[in-house]
Amino acid sequence: MGQPTDHPKTINLDFCWVCNARFVGQGGTETRHDHHMVPRAYGGNDGPTVTVCTKHHTKLHVIAVCIKAKKPYFEQLKGEPQEIIKKLMYLATIVVDAEMATRNDPNKQAQVNITLNRKHKIMIDRLKTGTNCKSREAVLLYALEALYHKTFPQ
Repeated sequence: MGQPTDHPKTINLDFCWVCNARFVGQGGTETRHDHHMVPRAYGGNDGPTVTVCTKHHTKLHVIAVCIKAKKPYFEQLKGEPQEIIKKLMYLATIVVDAEMATRNDPNKQAQVNITLNRKHKIMIDRLKTGTNCKSREAVLLYALEALYHKTFPQ
């Protein structure tokens, strides 16, 4: 299979698109990853995706980080055949391009994970009903907006 040029919704294979290694459950030993060609952090929640093995999924992201940081990435490609290098660079470049395209986007989302104790969980659940918010996330966003506008009035 060649390089996709029109970003199909999904390249769903029984093997790694980069190296052709078969996945567990398909007669192989490699672990399957559905790589979002445009990472979810940069707006790629709805695809397109491509199936890759763990090794090449990790490599393409390490290469993308190196490219963004203007650091050498050649060590990641050492010993790889030219066809694999082309595919890794293709996928890594899409990751970098997506990050650059959304760098200053005010709508770009960031995921924040917090741990709540029981008291805070109960507080948020009570606020859910008191504010007509449908989820804990909505309560926290509502509270953040309110606190921000209180702290920095316009």
